[in-house]
Amino acid sequence: MNYSVIKANLKQDKEVIIKFWNENHNQGRVLDPKFSWIYEGNPDGETHVWMLIHRDDQEIIGLAAVFSKKVLVGGVVCKAGISGDFFVRKEHRSLGPALMLIETIVKSEEIADIDFLYGFPNDAARLIFRRVGYKKLGLLVGRVRIFQSKKYLLNKGLPEFLAGMISPLTDSLIRIMSPETWDFDFFRHYSEIVDELGSDYDEFRRGLNIYKSVSVPNKSSKYMNWKYGLDPYQRNKFFCLYKREDNSWVGCIAFSITDGFAEIRDLVVSDEYSALDDLVYRFLEYSRKLDVLGVRYVLLEKSRMEKDLSRFDFFPQKNPRDIVVLVRNKDLLTNEVSILDRNKWILFNTDQDT
Repeated sequence: MNYSVIKANLKQDKEVIIKFWNENHNQGRVLDPKFSWIYEGNPDGETHVWMLIHRDDQEIIGLAAVFSKKVLVGGVVCKAGISGDFFVRKEHRSLGPALMLIETIVKSEEIADIDFLYGFPNDAARLIFRRVGYKKLGLLVGRVRIFQSKKYLLNKGLPEFLAGMISPLTDSLIRIMSPETWDFDFFRHYSEIVDELGSDYDEFRRGLNIYKSVSVPNKSSKYMNWKYGLDPYQRNKFFCLYKREDNSWVGCIAFSITDGFAEIRDLVVSDEYSALDDLVYRFLEYSRKLDVLGVRYVLLEKSRMEKDLSRFDFFPQKNPRDIVVLVRNKDLLTNEVSILDRNKWILFNTDQDT
């Protein structure tokens, strides 16, 4: 096979990596700001990049990265690696070169200290990841709550004038039938919308018992402020809910306004009974005031959080995507919290690429 794989040096090869990405992706955004943000600035650790070289002309024809990620598994901090930014040029997309690239990464001594790898391969890459030992954890799926129905009526083929006539009534019925409409708070809580989380968030999160029985990314305030506060592509904010009687935390939602929707990008909630109801209902009320089309989220199907959120009348969206895991530390397979048990994961769409 006339290919080779070499480990990139992020400082020396920065411009080469950015140039390759920008020339070969048509996602409407360039890599330059992402490189500084995620490749160089990740607070969870070093980013590793490998380049696939076509020997005939010594040209880079593929790239793949592993982003460091700290994950709590049953309350113990483990070192994970996210398999991301995997791309091979179209003219070289036979199984051999792509498999060589991913297999080299899996066997690399450069990431020998990583307990497990996980990734979100598309349909074209799924087989390659399976061939090198990744196991399917589950599907990444979307859910949505509609506030304004006109857009969806139009998508169903209704004429615009008819959708315009029907949607006000439909929207009113949706609101009347929504449980948060009848969940009266009686001033028990208050909320704040902030751009940055503080040390009180860390204290709150450290005290949560749920993280002793699940697998969940370890998101400190430093991490959350970096991940959502410095995102060069998306403006994010934090919806923080507190009890009025003692100013204690109920929970926090990282969110953005994307394509007209309030998108839940991350969620941390108290262990107390009804805390999730309070947090979600108050966030839905807040979102209605923003005049958005609705609220949506994407996370691991049938996981702990997905099951908890399913009772809030969110409806499925299409285009599920696999989540795969390759376990290097075999102790993670025999622990009480198995890394391959999707029922004990809390994993959002934003846990891709750190």
